[in-house]
Amino acid sequence: MIMLFAVNTIHGQTRTGFDGYYYTGSSASTALVPRLYFQSAGGWYGEGRYNYESGQTVSIYAGRTFSRESWSLTPMLGIVAGKFRGGSFGANATLDIKRVSLSSDLQYTVSSRSGDGSFFFSWSELGYHLTGHFYAGVVLQQTCFSRSHDSFDPGLQVSLSAGDWQFPVYVFSPLGNQRNCVVGISREWVYGKSINHKKATDTP
Repeated sequence: MIMLFAVNTIHGQTRTGFDGYYYTGSSASTALVPRLYFQSAGGWYGEGRYNYESGQTVSIYAGRTFSRESWSLTPMLGIVAGKFRGGSFGANATLDIKRVSLSSDLQYTVSSRSGDGSFFFSWSELGYHLTGHFYAGVVLQQTCFSRSHDSFDPGLQVSLSAGDWQFPVYVFSPLGNQRNCVVGISREWVYGKSINHKKATDTP
């Protein structure tokens, strides 16, 4: 499988960007979650997050992106410090077929403290590019804890774009009493030669 990735990987661009998400609602702790990321022309990838794994927590991840024309896969390892301390490993994956986009971010985070706070988390999206500036679909957020309850939160999403800026909005459990929202903003800069690959939120 490693040999297959090596043969089929397309690189040639350096990418850097940021996104920020504001969480609020009846079942969500109000928080601002920023993220910065960088990918080299050779596919090496790194990102930093704050408030993602837990409040008042910083995490740094490193990995490598394998991609072809319509898909990408980025396995990563990370360290987590602050209110939550430990290590993490996971992967980001995307698949684009014409106007349909599928993406999934998965991670398993292990606590270094005596109390077992380890958990598995996934965020998956399936959407359709209705126009060049409007994207809509469904989203699923899932958290599985080692010694407590698990959460399973389906929702809806829309995203508007203006130039290189993206403005996604998510509503989880929209018909229930535990409804909560996530509002985001993102921007990416790409340097180097062009390749035929796009993110789930790019204009088709």
